[in-house]
Order: sequence, then structure tokens, then C-alpha cells
Amino acid sequence: MAELLEHLKPLVGEEHIAVREGVVVVSPKNTSEVAAVLGFADRHGVKVRPVGGRTKLGWGAACEAQIELSLLRLNRVVDHPWQDLTCTVQAGCTWQALEDTLARHGQFVALDALWPEKATVGGVCATNDSGALRHRYGSLRDQVLGMTIVLADGTIAKTGGRVVKNVAGYDLPKLMVGSMGTLAVITEVTFRLYSLPLHSRSFTVAADTAAKLAPLMQAIRDSHLAVQVLQMRGDASGFALDVEINAHPDAGQDAMLAEIVVKNGLSLQPGFWLYAERDKLWEHERLILKATIRPNDLASYAQEIVDKDGSFVAQSIGIVYAAFARDETTVRLAEEFRYHLDLQGGTSTVLKGNSEMDPVVGMSNIGPLMQAIKVQFDANNTLNPLVNQTSSQPAI
Repeated sequence: MAELLEHLKPLVGEEHIAVREGVVVVSPKNTSEVAAVLGFADRHGVKVRPVGGRTKLGWGAACEAQIELSLLRLNRVVDHPWQDLTCTVQAGCTWQALEDTLARHGQFVALDALWPEKATVGGVCATNDSGALRHRYGSLRDQVLGMTIVLADGTIAKTGGRVVKNVAGYDLPKLMVGSMGTLAVITEVTFRLYSLPLHSRSFTVAADTAAKLAPLMQAIRDSHLAVQVLQMRGDASGFALDVEINAHPDAGQDAMLAEIVVKNGLSLQPGFWLYAERDKLWEHERLILKATIRPNDLASYAQEIVDKDGSFVAQSIGIVYAAFARDETTVRLAEEFRYHLDLQGGTSTVLKGNSEMDPVVGMSNIGPLMQAIKVQFDANNTLNPLVNQTSSQPAI
């Protein structure tokens, strides 16, 4: 440990190194210092875990590391050419700080991240976070135009671009989004931007079963309504469908939505806080899964979750966040739900669980491919080493 500290001091300065729970925490100030730390670690067999706001450390497979690379000093919005509808921001900037900066020109990145006041841009990208806005604007991969990354051996690479239309080369930013810090360290991200919605209105439709909401959800998807959010949620108290419309009130879309709802035998009510519903799943010590399923299967899986004493928030495109109590019985039921999902062609990831649960299910067919990509980017397994690969002792 002492020898490792001595090697790191000249790279980032002694005042930016600390020891926490047996791990050396290093806080570089720029991309060059990140490259220096990674290059040193890769040459000497030292394992590295990149972190930002530490809000999603438990997502995916946990890992052991000798160095925790904190990106919190890389916290600036580098450039915001608002006329071009793009911005470039450092990875350690919080999502809230980014939103506040963009809002001065009436713009935003079309993504509602969890815990924006603490979550950093790099962490949001590495974990591929997304919420209710995915219905209208697509995934986080659709919002990223370019990146600056540092490979495990310290090589700095710029990938993608700063304009909405890019036609040359591989689209590596899409590979980095959701890579959980296993392939490279993200230090800067360029996003495409949208104008902030001016005429958003939210509504909720309640029902006692998920099956009653399924045909309504399909009818709304098939309509010409300017729907920005379409999400189902439920627990032991019942089910609800949240709808957000972004259109001028004179367009009469509120009445059109009400007509569709009535035709399906239900009633429309004003809705509030629909963006906060996903956050509520984390309010108690519970087991939380993220699943991807076919949209047509959403109602049946929603009912299954509630029947297993769980609660959920699901986007109409087939992304489900489910929470279960953490007792022995519900953990077993949750495992059954996951393997049932795997058999039907879906995938499931534990976002918050216990040590007895596998972090990922449904990855058996793509596991070797992911391993091969990992070797190409990080041959020495320096970045976020996988738990099933033994961490060797550093060669210093």
C-alpha cells in the first residue's frame, strides 16, 4: 500500500490521494492525469474501479480493486454551443448541474436520470440509466454524439463527434454506454440537446388489474397523440397508467386522450410526480431488478410481479424496474421471476440485491462476445475486473 501511494503522488499530487476501506482513492484533475494513473496501473497489474457520485456502484457485477479512480474533479460543462443543440461536459459533472446550465437556454438532455443531484454524467453513461422520457426520445445511446475516453493502458481516444450527423467510423460511444466501466474510463461526453417542453400535461388512469390497462396502452401507442411519457406502475393497491402529453392546449389532445380512455371503459385523472415513481422503489431496503421484455408481455409480467408481493414501474417499450421485499421467500420468488423471464427471451439485472443472487441473468448467449470485447479493450483486465476472474497481486 505504501509503495503504491508513493508511485501515485507524482501523478496527481499527494493532496488528491486518500485511503478508504483499504482502497486507494485517486482524484485526477483532467484527462491526462486519468491516462497517467491508468497507464501506471496497467503496467503494474493494479486493478482500477472508476467512480463518479457512487450512486450506482451496486449495479451489475461487483468488483474488487486496489485503486478507486474518482472523476469528481472533472466537473465542468466544457462547451455549450446552444445554437447547434449540442454540449460537451466532463464526466464528473453532476446531472443536475448539467441540467441547470442547459436550462438557461431552454434546452435539456432528454433523459431523466436517477438521483440527478449526486449522479455524474460519466456514471449515468456507464450504467446506461434511463427513465420515463425514453418513450419519446429513445435511450441514452441516442443522446450521445461523442466521447473522450481513456483506455486501460492509458491511451486517450476521442470517438464520435460534436454534430448530430456523424457518418464516419465505428460508433464507439454506443459501446461505452452501459459498459459499467469495464472497457475504458469516460472523461468527456458530447450530447445532442432538445428544447425544454413548454406544454406538458400529465394524466393517470387507474385499474385493479394490469390486463385492463394493456389495450389502453396499445391504443395510445397507435394514436396520433404527442405522447412524451407512457408508463405503467403497480403494487398491492392496484395498477396505474401514466401519460404525459406535450402539445399546445389548443390542439385538443386532452379531449382526444379522454375519448380513448373512455372507449376502454376507464376514466382519466390529472397526474403528478410521474418522474419520481421510479425513485420510490429505492426508498426501502428491497431487492430491485431491471428487466427488458417484449412490450406485448408487459401486462402479464406486471401482474406476476404484484402477485409475488412486488411493486414495479415499467416503460411501455418493455423496460421494467421491479422491487421485492428482502426476506427469504421473496428472494426465491424473484429468482423464479428472473429465470422465467430468461426462458421467454428477456434479460434481467440485479440493481440492488444480496450476495447470494447472480447479478445478471439472460446473458448466456452474449457472454463470450462481451468477454472477447473486454480482452480487445483491456487485455490485462485492469478496469473493473470481473468477480469470476482472480485479481492478482500488484507487481510493485
